[in-house]
Amino acid sequence: MEFILTIAAIHLVACLSPGPDIFLVVLNSMRHGWRTGVATTFGILCGVSLHISLGLTGVSYLITRGEVFERVLSLAGGSWLIYLGLKGFMSCRRLAAEAREPDQVPSSPDALPFHDAWTQGFFVNVLNPKAMLFFLSLFSVMLGPDLPLEIRIASGGVMVCVQAVAFSLVAFLVDRPRFKSSWNRLQLCLELGISVILLVLGLWIWITSIISLLN
Repeated sequence: MEFILTIAAIHLVACLSPGPDIFLVVLNSMRHGWRTGVATTFGILCGVSLHISLGLTGVSYLITRGEVFERVLSLAGGSWLIYLGLKGFMSCRRLAAEAREPDQVPSSPDALPFHDAWTQGFFVNVLNPKAMLFFLSLFSVMLGPDLPLEIRIASGGVMVCVQAVAFSLVAFLVDRPRFKSSWNRLQLCLELGISVILLVLGLWIWITSIISLLN
């Protein structure tokens, strides 16, 4: 039990550290409400479950041995982050245009359809090469084949549950009235900042992947 709790603590720190997953949950929760944040979280959890399944079966190790596939995955993940960042910029342009017209009532986006929010979360996680490497190292070092299969499966289940609670709580807190009042005042700056982060992360993945291919 102590071992599984240790795995849960490691995963909690990893999933709450700054990265595409948490930034997307915060952005969608601020922009569309906590239900959209939870739908985004569900997509991320499906990606996490896929990574865990690949780690349990050893497929993730085989994937990372193919450098071409790994680079293609990195480029795809970078492209998806760049797309989300540019999409955020388009939203910022709309907000800036509304701010220049005092008589126009700012529009507040409706909640994203579940499928759209789920898709964003799923692909942000699945196409993140760092997520794959994190689970690969976890299943290589701490959850290796020498451990009983039931402990490895239980550890994977606990990781999914921990991230589900953590991200759902983030989505709920971000949508609280006190935070929303700050969000309404600073909406353009906050949305622009998170969009820049997603765009920079995507460009960084692209640049590092291209450099690796050239080398």
